Amino acid sequence: MTQTPSNGEPGADQTPDFNIGDPVAPQAPDSSVPPPYTQPSFGGSAPAAGDTTFASMAHWLSILISFIGPLIIWLTKGEQDKFVKDHAVEALNFNITLIIGYVISYILVAVSFGLLFFLPFLVWVVGLIFQIQGAIAANSGKTYKYPFALRLVK
Repeated sequence: MTQTPSNGEPGADQTPDFNIGDPVAPQAPDSSVPPPYTQPSFGGSAPAAGDTTFASMAHWLSILISFIGPLIIWLTKGEQDKFVKDHAVEALNFNITLIIGYVISYILVAVSFGLLFFLPFLVWVVGLIFQIQGAIAANSGKTYKYPFALRLVK
């Protein structure tokens, strides 16, 4: 009867086999470890640099020349790229909404005999803020929907 030492070491007749110079065979990956997290992609691959430039220009030009800028970009680049078309149409719809807002605000200024003189300025500031946000989102390759806009052009 062979006794094993009380500390759990193998006895004299059991020697471990250490092959230090042997290469280690690759082991199969542990299936209990989940794969690393990757960001889900919505809408396919990221747009090209030229696409983001034209998409953001639709928003920047709308600040300078109203609906004319997004309309030109939509008509020239809209058929070539869906990302540019989406941003140009969104900027065009928002600028049409802003024009309606300006008309309503000037009518309210006239009806109130000038008491609501700040309304056109308020429409301009709100429009400017959202147009800048749209340009930044387009430049970084993200889609952008204005919080309020009449969807007249599709």
